[in-house]
Amino acid sequence: MLAQTTWGQPMWGDLVYLRDGVHPDGVKFGALSPLKLLKLAALYELFTLPDCAAELLLERRADLAPLVDVDRLLDLLTPPLGDERLGYRGYVAGFAEDPSRFYPQGEPEQEGRPEEPEPGPPAPPPTLAQRAKYAVARAVGRAAASDPG
Repeated sequence: MLAQTTWGQPMWGDLVYLRDGVHPDGVKFGALSPLKLLKLAALYELFTLPDCAAELLLERRADLAPLVDVDRLLDLLTPPLGDERLGYRGYVAGFAEDPSRFYPQGEPEQEGRPEEPEPGPPAPPPTLAQRAKYAVARAVGRAAASDPG
């Protein structure tokens, strides 16, 4: 067993560590070539870290510009804003102009809609006696259902 516990299922998970391509201490581990920087940006995007990919592209633009159109890659990383598709520069300008456009949009208020009640405390788990009673009732129900008489 992975861990010694008194109850419950061991939990498993996946994780990935990606190098920070712009941190100044990164040179301790060796400089990254422009091709490796592009691969790192792609990995950031694959693992839903487009902000890290954009930061890498912006900070290392001079190294990457001979290989790729950095502005085009930034545009590809930029998510839609509502129904509008903006480029990276337009997206950043829109945020500077009105950050509230980027807030999550909730459901519009509907008049006459009843308020949802506050959830009560969760029900306590069934006791051993309650579980045994339920198991016996199920067994009796199955036996009665299979009895042809």
